[in-house]
Amino acid sequence: MKTFLLVIFTLLLLLSSCNDNTTQPQLLPQLDTLTGTTWKWEQYINEKGRIINVADSTLMPFIISFINDSYVTGNSGCNEYRVEYKKDSNKIDFDNYCTTKVMCKFTDIYQYSICNAYQILSATENEFIIKTNYSLCKVMYFTRND
Repeated sequence: MKTFLLVIFTLLLLLSSCNDNTTQPQLLPQLDTLTGTTWKWEQYINEKGRIINVADSTLMPFIISFINDSYVTGNSGCNEYRVEYKKDSNKIDFDNYCTTKVMCKFTDIYQYSICNAYQILSATENEFIIKTNYSLCKVMYFTRND
């Protein structure tokens, strides 16, 4: 009986020592509102799942500024734009996109992606990540630009 209890105790000791003691990354709190925030487009995930960096690939920044709870303004490279939006929890919908029409690198991808955005994946103090239905750009990554 002592041998049996010793084996059970040893097994329990071994099992308890196998616990994962790694710390989980701390999740940053989500922003309550996007109003008053400005973001710079840094990269996106294309249709093949590759991350494409845009921040260092063009001289003109891609900026989105949430002016109030119904519209944003910004620069899409060489262009200025204004678009209305609706946000409900993690859902977002952009509509009535108005822009100038100078073509520069990544302009089409940016504009079509914003117009087809539908979900906010993250909106913290330092990052804004949205998911789109545009075939060439699945996820857009922004950093704070205040």
